[in-house]
Amino acid sequence: MSYPALTAFCRKQGIGQAPIVAAGQYHFEPGEEMQHDTSPHEVQLAGKKRKVQTASGVVLLADAVLSVLPDVSAFRLQGVLTIRCATSAAPAKRVMIDNTHVVVLRGTGAEMVPVPEMAAFGERFGFRFVAHAIGNAIVGPRRTALLVHRE
Repeated sequence: MSYPALTAFCRKQGIGQAPIVAAGQYHFEPGEEMQHDTSPHEVQLAGKKRKVQTASGVVLLADAVLSVLPDVSAFRLQGVLTIRCATSAAPAKRVMIDNTHVVVLRGTGAEMVPVPEMAAFGERFGFRFVAHAIGNAIVGPRRTALLVHRE
């Protein structure tokens, strides 16, 4: 087994790492916040491995929308969130993001300023984008979501 394979296995199993500890909690009323995330994946399409992005919009205590995209852009993100808002009884007031470059103009976490195009898009649907601090992740969906801080 190669050294990179061994260390990857250890990371995956949590060997040699301190357990993840919740750094705090957020309390949400049903539908108050949506969490949006994009993640790269390799999939088999027409017999070939291809890199795609998944984009999700999860409304706490509700359901989720998952889209598979060739890449992440502001236009595609707006499409995913439009579907999410159109299929929700009432759009969330906040959309929590992971500091994605298609939303962030500058800053991170509480200091994040969205690009004007995305801020206007949010206003159209009645929500605002909020970014969690770098290194922190929201674990949910729950009525009370845990804020996980990764060292």
